[in-house]
Amino acid sequence: RVLFRSARLGVDLSQRSSLMAAAFLKATPGVLESLPPEELGAWSRQGDRLCRGNWKSIALSSLYFQVSPALLHNVSLEAVGRIVDIVDSLTERSYELATTCLETAPSIFAALPVPDREPFLRFARAVARASWADIRLYLERGPRLLEGIAPGERARFLDLAARVTGEVGRQGFPLFSDAAQSLGTVDASWHPHLLSFAERLAVGSPIAAMEYLKSAPFVASRLTEAQMALWAEAGAAILTDERNPECAEAYFRLESARAEEMMAALSARV
Repeated sequence: RVLFRSARLGVDLSQRSSLMAAAFLKATPGVLESLPPEELGAWSRQGDRLCRGNWKSIALSSLYFQVSPALLHNVSLEAVGRIVDIVDSLTERSYELATTCLETAPSIFAALPVPDREPFLRFARAVARASWADIRLYLERGPRLLEGIAPGERARFLDLAARVTGEVGRQGFPLFSDAAQSLGTVDASWHPHLLSFAERLAVGSPIAAMEYLKSAPFVASRLTEAQMALWAEAGAAILTDERNPECAEAYFRLESARAEEMMAALSARV
């Protein structure tokens, strides 16, 4: 029965391309180690989505089937569908980049800790939508950047970064990268508090939220934890009370006289 089902799906794919059909049939035994037979059709359709009739798309669809056994060993079929969404969107810009994305996906997700995989993918989708050219950098550098974040806080950080990227567009990935590097230099015990405050700021200004995380190591080197909280609240007041996101962003970027004066006043206290 399973053989009949896979043979029928292979015949359907062969109407589009014999190369695709061959890749499908070759990958099916490995895929069945992770998927129940009734999901073969859904898996097949996801690969077929990438085929647009030209040779580049046929090669990409065939690659999908080739990498599927390794990919499905680490992520769900639904998650693979989201990867296909990203790859499909990239084909409108660069088939080379789309191919690289699909080729590297199995090794990336195999190396990521299980709790990080879904949030990592959510942010990847945000990056692909906002700035397709940055997706290669994210896939190359993202896993290493996350290593500096406390394990229990990585999902929050990635979801915050996805939210920021959805609002600021092309600035999203550079902000994520800089904020991740900064957090990596701060004691992990601080991460929950820093991210909670950043989430508050993101409601009024996503950029201010990420600038706060970026400046955290320097501010922490000048102030105690209690003083830093007072300094941050003064910046938040610019955002919430004065409703001035530009000034709040400058404050947390440490490009504001108010930020320097507040820090000097707090650090001078005995």
